[in-house]
Amino acid sequence: MSFDYLAYAMPTELIQTLRKYPEEFLNIFYESNYAEEFDEVQDEYNEDVEKIGAASAKKLYEYVQFLLENEDQTLDLDGEYWAAPTHFFLTGEFDEEEVLPQPPFTIKREANRLLINALGCTDSVQTEESMILFTSAEQAAEIAKTLPELLEEDFKKRWNELCTQTGQFTDAFEEAQDLDEFIADLREFMHEVLIPFYQNLANKKMGVVVMFD
Repeated sequence: MSFDYLAYAMPTELIQTLRKYPEEFLNIFYESNYAEEFDEVQDEYNEDVEKIGAASAKKLYEYVQFLLENEDQTLDLDGEYWAAPTHFFLTGEFDEEEVLPQPPFTIKREANRLLINALGCTDSVQTEESMILFTSAEQAAEIAKTLPELLEEDFKKRWNELCTQTGQFTDAFEEAQDLDEFIADLREFMHEVLIPFYQNLANKKMGVVVMFD
């Protein structure tokens, strides 16, 4: 299943807007990526702007402009070849029929394994076109605090144990060298991208919104 994974740092106020008005949020969010002025968004989606309120709509527009200028506030990942296996590594969850299966936890400590739902979320809203996931600022801060613990683990051992336990990704790598390269890339992604992304969320007291294209 091919898809793009997009996670955005998001202020709590805008997450509340998303929760209450998911369809209108999505329309204004996407239009704001192309509109040069807020008036253009207002003209295109006047009913949506009126429904959520002009002030809230303008805040969303302005925040999208901020995201466009600050790429480090977004995780843009290939879903099939990166987000899905990384999500599996973090949570032990995978389903070929589902874009990104969502376990009902943010952080879970099993007898011998730490599971962290960092690419997924425990909350979601449904629009006509897609499902949007979101994580609160409090949950994001908890993830930021816990993620570094994974760097102390043997990544290859964890991966192999999860594959054996679940029966997933057992044939994902034809050569041992391919698995070793994936594990090295995964550790680098965790250290250089995912952990700093969540540390930024915690520092700014922000949550995260996840969309799929």
